[in-house]
Amino acid sequence: MTYPLLRRRLLPALMLVAVLTLSLGGVTPTGSASPPCTLYASLRGSDSNPGTLAAPFRTAQKLVDALSAGKTGCLTGGGTFVGDVRFDVGGTASSPVTLSSDPSSVRATVNGALYDPPTSPYVTIDNLRVDATNADQNVAVQLFADGGRLVNSDISGGGQQRIGVQVGYQKTVTGVEIANNRIHDFGSSGIYEHGIYVDLADGAQVHDNVIYRNLGGYGIQLWTHSLNGHFYRNTFDGNGAGSVIISGQQNANGGPSSNNQFDHNIFSNPVSGHNVVIFWSGVSGGAPTGTGNSVHDNVYWKGDLDPGSAYCSGSCSGVSYSTNKNADPLYLDRVGGDFTLQSASPALGYGAAPGSPGTPGSSAPASTSAPTISGNPVVGQVLTASVGGWAGSAAAYAYNWQRCNSSGGSCALISGATSASYTLDPADAGATVRATVTAISTSGSSVATSAPTAVVIAAVSSIADGSVLSGIVHWTATVPAGTSSVEFWLDSKRLSVLTVAPYSYDLDTTKLAAGGHIVGVAWSDSAGVRHPASPPQTVTVSKRWRILDISG
Repeated sequence: MTYPLLRRRLLPALMLVAVLTLSLGGVTPTGSASPPCTLYASLRGSDSNPGTLAAPFRTAQKLVDALSAGKTGCLTGGGTFVGDVRFDVGGTASSPVTLSSDPSSVRATVNGALYDPPTSPYVTIDNLRVDATNADQNVAVQLFADGGRLVNSDISGGGQQRIGVQVGYQKTVTGVEIANNRIHDFGSSGIYEHGIYVDLADGAQVHDNVIYRNLGGYGIQLWTHSLNGHFYRNTFDGNGAGSVIISGQQNANGGPSSNNQFDHNIFSNPVSGHNVVIFWSGVSGGAPTGTGNSVHDNVYWKGDLDPGSAYCSGSCSGVSYSTNKNADPLYLDRVGGDFTLQSASPALGYGAAPGSPGTPGSSAPASTSAPTISGNPVVGQVLTASVGGWAGSAAAYAYNWQRCNSSGGSCALISGATSASYTLDPADAGATVRATVTAISTSGSSVATSAPTAVVIAAVSSIADGSVLSGIVHWTATVPAGTSSVEFWLDSKRLSVLTVAPYSYDLDTTKLAAGGHIVGVAWSDSAGVRHPASPPQTVTVSKRWRILDISG
């Protein structure tokens, strides 16, 4: 079969070197286990069979072609399935198409490339070994559609010149997750054959992977229009050109990489001596740099982490660094590919979760119910996220809050919002927010995401702070759905209590003394919990009589 030819991204010889680190907290997609097998393929089967466990298909492609939304195809009996696989049918967010090894047998191997085209959203690749040696394509796993997930797998390039995993490329994709994998041995030299290559992606989540010995390029490259990504708890070791490059250019598809976070990673032993590199194409000719990228709370070793001008190709703008620690991570057996941390390691809590991600038998916590958010969506109010439900024990939970548009889409991480509670900021007004919870155990980690809140209300009272009032003022209150009562207050005196919308009160200022007064609105939610306006508004009453309609 023929797949799109992927062009190489040429970079100038001078590269910026720096080390990336970002904050723990946000994860967006779920890490739950695959659903039970629907159809099967086995090396002992036949493509003329119905695909049942008793009469399985023979090839991985026939199995994938027979899947539809919500179905899981399992490669059973272990062994190696030779040939590229293309997903021509996708699923939905709640009912993905999944290709996996049969959980009751040993992990299967696909000797070829896996291609998820832009027309097939919500495809999950779970618990496979992908051996791209001698594959027809120059990328082992191509995630070119929304909602693509690569989890719990081993992706190997055999030292040949190709990329491990590519995200985007043909269109901007959202909702992509790469988690709990080993991605290794891509390329033998050069700067183009990366472990992971992210191009045209919004909100990619890349976490708990071991990305190592990719001698043909970087562990991860971010290229044009790589936005709002979160790269955390990954272990990078022995990659050729460097651990990470943050880069991009301005073209018809968008601008350089922006608003990406790297945190709680381990960057170690890059062959080039450069853990993080910055490169903005065309900046010397006036092209823009990326913005808002952050590298913080990481461990780095035997590779520089320096945002200074000596390490930048044209410009150091667009990447900030903070709280990164230079220390030997003390791997258990680096040469043997075991990146488990010794008990005395100064990097405990960083890098991929203990154990070897992507190996058979790992049992990271699995989400059984999504986190929920309590609190009222009003600026100044506190929201609290529950951990949700999980199968398997979790030693710890990590949180991240995201700001989304009014429809609950286009979500981006909120800087510093990494605890179970979050106080709504004025910047949240008119948007929705949601929380992600990461359950962490010694066998791995998984992520679950809450539903978005209702649209955040900027102000409850229609009378703004500092208003000058006169005459009769039509005063209204905008309150969250489910409100049971609303109170209007003036100078510590309650003027009115309403239990039915619309909530309004005609304030006769002709009966008030001229000068300063304090007004405020309080409301009670459906559970009867009272929420005073915060803060009350200070107004001035003028004796020039008129009727004002301040109804918002």
